[in-house]
Amino acid sequence: MDDSAHRPASLGRVVAIVLAGGRGERLRPLTDECPKPLVEVGGRPLVGYALDRLAAAGVTDVLLSTAYRSAQFPAVLGDGSAYGVRLRFSVENPRSAPVAHWASRGA
Repeated sequence: MDDSAHRPASLGRVVAIVLAGGRGERLRPLTDECPKPLVEVGGRPLVGYALDRLAAAGVTDVLLSTAYRSAQFPAVLGDGSAYGVRLRFSVENPRSAPVAHWASRGA
């Protein structure tokens, strides 16, 4: 989907970060083998709806921060062109993330 004709020309390159690393415990058993953002809703991955809206808002580049079952994201979402964005992936280590550190300290 190419929304470039609908983007305001004055914006240029606009970047967004989407946090998609959670396990999706409340959606089990759907998330036992599939990360929550890739669970299909209406025949599409859930995160696909967010990518479409970001593209419609003028975002050109998206960094998708993943953790749980991160290898599935590129295979399902590709380079983002189907959603009108350039998609990159960052695989986070939950044990080294600040929130995990604070949680382990009881903060």
